Amino acid sequence: MTAPKQGRLLLTDEERRRLFDQNLNTAVRKRNTLIVKRKMQNWFSQTEDVIFALEHLTETQIEQTISDDDVFALFKLSEIILDKLHFSPVRGDPGNPFVSFFARIPNEKFPQTITRRAKESDFEKNWETQQHLLELQKHCPSPNFPDLESPAYRDYRQKREAKPNRLSITEARARAIEILGKDDSIKKEGSEDRNSE
Repeated sequence: MTAPKQGRLLLTDEERRRLFDQNLNTAVRKRNTLIVKRKMQNWFSQTEDVIFALEHLTETQIEQTISDDDVFALFKLSEIILDKLHFSPVRGDPGNPFVSFFARIPNEKFPQTITRRAKESDFEKNWETQQHLLELQKHCPSPNFPDLESPAYRDYRQKREAKPNRLSITEARARAIEILGKDDSIKKEGSEDRNSE
């Protein structure tokens, strides 16, 4: 059995540059976008296998494979996807439910607020998201009930909120490449930042 290659990035440097370049040739941009979309679809198509593996590996084996930073990256990934796919709270009365979200409109410089009548799928998105959030809240003090925080955690949270936010994964990688000229320092740099908190 061949072990999977380690350290291989999903996107090449050229594919990243083409995603970022606003002056790119239209044909090249369309081709690059297609390649990136296919890579993303392939990555997401493997999530069921990852879930299956997590359910059957021991806690020790998982700890040897997945870091805290990997978990935080998945949180960030979820935040971006929920925003991009317009997972918005259903508002209004039963007879007139609606959702509002920011979206980019052609020929508009900035995102605009879009409001439309809620569909059945919007209610289902709210339900599924709410159930997952309830599960996640079992692993941390609920922000909706600060009075239930322990004094120890409240003291830490107040100090942590006074600190600047941590660099995103992309920003951290770009900084490491710029300073060190290589990519293998990201996890070490991120882990040190996390431990220092």
